Amino acid sequence: MPPASDVPVIPNADLERERLVSLINSMADGVIAIDEGGYVVAYNGAALNILDVNSSMNGKELSQLLRLADKEKNEVDIKSLITNTKTATTSRDYLLKYKDNSGINVYFSIAPVHLGFGKSGERGHVILLRDITREKSLEEERDEFISVVSHELRTPVAIAEFIGELSLFPTHAPTTTEGVYPTAQLSRLSSVVPVLTATVLPE
Repeated sequence: MPPASDVPVIPNADLERERLVSLINSMADGVIAIDEGGYVVAYNGAALNILDVNSSMNGKELSQLLRLADKEKNEVDIKSLITNTKTATTSRDYLLKYKDNSGINVYFSIAPVHLGFGKSGERGHVILLRDITREKSLEEERDEFISVVSHELRTPVAIAEFIGELSLFPTHAPTTTEGVYPTAQLSRLSSVVPVLTATVLPE
């Protein structure tokens, strides 16, 4: 067994880097760590896939790799976004744009952290990216379904309620109170429709 003095000592910074790289490589989401200058210092395979990058991203400026657009499809200034992020921030409204102008909906999370390494110092940011195109599509279909169902339910209920109310007038119905029952029931049904459409598939 070699003397203790011959055992190689791994610097703390290198050890922290190895731990971080090991951690992010085990994650399914795309993970990118950048230093204070906005340059990539660590990333995982999922980040390469979602950004459609085939070469190393180490040392490259994030703004050259990541193109985002907001929900109005206006391009996002990545540098300003990073600079202005002082606390952990998430969004589901960004569109990740590719060179061919195609794009996907992404979950985007950015948080300031102490990296323990990096060209510009110990501070930096960690970014998470996840493709949520299918989820957003399902949400849009859900919203459209609720809108259609709500409209279709309200319309016949309103008509039936009006007819029920007409039956209360002596010139249109017998003098008995039979007309009160269906009108009350229809009123209850009308009040239930908005609740039903809002809770069947909540936001």
